[in-house]
Amino acid sequence: MDFCGEDQDKCALVETCYDASDKCDGIYDCPVGIDEFNCEGCFGCSDRSDCLNDVRVCDFYKDCSGGEDESESLCKHSEFIKNVQVPTGDWVTIDQRSGGDENRNTPASYFKKFTHYVFQGEPGTTLFMELLDVTWSDGPLVSLFEISAGAGDDPTNAANITYYLAHGDNEASISNSRNNSLKNNTGFAMINFPKGIHASVQLRVTAIACESPESLCFGSPHCMDRAKDICNGKYECVYSQEDELKCDGAS
Repeated sequence: MDFCGEDQDKCALVETCYDASDKCDGIYDCPVGIDEFNCEGCFGCSDRSDCLNDVRVCDFYKDCSGGEDESESLCKHSEFIKNVQVPTGDWVTIDQRSGGDENRNTPASYFKKFTHYVFQGEPGTTLFMELLDVTWSDGPLVSLFEISAGAGDDPTNAANITYYLAHGDNEASISNSRNNSLKNNTGFAMINFPKGIHASVQLRVTAIACESPESLCFGSPHCMDRAKDICNGKYECVYSQEDELKCDGAS
């Protein structure tokens, strides 16, 4: 027996139906807009025959190979950047919660609230981020929950992402610290809260100045000399212990 009634179709991701007559009427009857997918007037990439529904346009991910779905002229991403100066050796804490009245007025912002932080450390430093606490409630759009971070100021450049967290079906919170280098003195954090859920993120960022020839560990806010400190029997990378991994005799 079909879940939906006659002349109805099922929405994706949720146990909800919509009338077939409502497809492509410009009104979102499904939480992720599947009823408005592949309609005349949806966003078309120059390199593909199908087109993108709104949740994928201006969502900080380049679905089009030319990136036209994330272009500045269309999405105005730079107008909403939250710039944060990070002093060397001190931590800056960010507490972000769902809600707020920011209105991007872009296609994907119908489904998510996007918060784009750009962190700036002093020249010669490297940024290091700790994700301290993340919580979220259930809801029809919870699968769209995402956090990413990386080098530079552009979250749409996937090559620069050093950290990524998405909604997990079996988790409602993450409370253990997750740490990683942002590999530059400029870095970003991108927090995507789906509409209709309660969520919070707490993270902190610092800028670390390592003296040459040392460089910052990836998973620990400490410096090491990669020519001398790898597999020397001492943990320079105190948190991650990455400098003593895959050494002879290591478990």
